[in-house]
Amino acid sequence: MAGHQSPRFLNIIGQAVVIACLFFSGPVLSKTPKATKKPSLMQPQVATPVPVSALKEVLDDPDAYSAAVKEGAELSQACTKCHGVDGVSPELEQFTLTGQNPVYLLKQIDRYATGERRGPLMQRIFENMSAKDRINIAVYYSSLKRTDAASTFLSPGKELYEAQCATCHGENALGNESTPRLAGQHAEFINQAVARYRDKAGPRIDPLMAASIVNLKELQIRAIALYLTGLR
Repeated sequence: MAGHQSPRFLNIIGQAVVIACLFFSGPVLSKTPKATKKPSLMQPQVATPVPVSALKEVLDDPDAYSAAVKEGAELSQACTKCHGVDGVSPELEQFTLTGQNPVYLLKQIDRYATGERRGPLMQRIFENMSAKDRINIAVYYSSLKRTDAASTFLSPGKELYEAQCATCHGENALGNESTPRLAGQHAEFINQAVARYRDKAGPRIDPLMAASIVNLKELQIRAIALYLTGLR
């Protein structure tokens, strides 16, 4: 019958069509651009440290300083549960914020904000706080003064402090931009902090600090703490 093709001929034609499809579809598929993953808009922003120069601009401007103290006082409500309403905690193992050097305070706040220093509660407070608010809190606590009477009991801790600690923390334990104010700290806080540094048992390890107190005994640490807690 005219026009009739044999099964063998049709089979050959079919195989040729399949081979042609595979040959020509390969390069086309390979040129198809890969889908790119769009960045999530919900990714958390990482806090960045506040330049010390920004803090010092506030400290040098009387109007800006007054405003920072006022705003910092309002922001400090987030800190009162642990550190007390005036920066002096009723909990004896907590760090006293009152009268600390503002640069030192800002550096520690930034370390919590960026995750360099660990502390779940402190990190939650500061990681979403603006640079301006972090400056305000540092300025506020540095502006506070201890109003309770200083102790007149010096104890042997004075000599030990001057020999072991005064080089970094200052003759009157007032601290500076790199080291905290120890004057007026709770004795129990100092006892625990010094023991952790000496024994390298805490998350904050400082070789210089450890070397200066490595040979201190428990009674000597307590004497230093008793001396420092009475300073103002």
